[in-house]
Amino acid sequence: MDLISDRDIMNATKYRVFVCTRQRGNLDNPENCCFNCGGVEIYQAFRDEIDRQQLANRVEIRQSGCLDRCESGTVVAVYRASWQNFMWLPDKIQRKLRKLLFPNRHLYGHLKREDIPEIVESHLVNGRPPKRYQIVSN
Repeated sequence: MDLISDRDIMNATKYRVFVCTRQRGNLDNPENCCFNCGGVEIYQAFRDEIDRQQLANRVEIRQSGCLDRCESGTVVAVYRASWQNFMWLPDKIQRKLRKLLFPNRHLYGHLKREDIPEIVESHLVNGRPPKRYQIVSN
């Protein structure tokens, strides 16, 4: 049996989906926290839909920390995968490089579980990001 490395999987991936599931320690304003806005449920909905449409070989999905759009409910970032890896650079520089090198990154916000099949079908299958869920990227 051949073993497939993480690098091989990453190189075969067409899209990367990051779902913010961050839970804030200070819950003074709980509606502005992805965890409290259903981040884990949205993450699971993406996993379920990706499995249902048999896209696991083309779409990598991960839970992420804060995507800096807390006012937008649960936030999801989708971008085309690339071989570049900037993990050795400081976080701030990594973010700037990704913005320059991955201009096709899309942020979605204010999501509900029932929105996920449309996003997967439109963006991840057909390559047409649905505008109605998009929020402004920084």
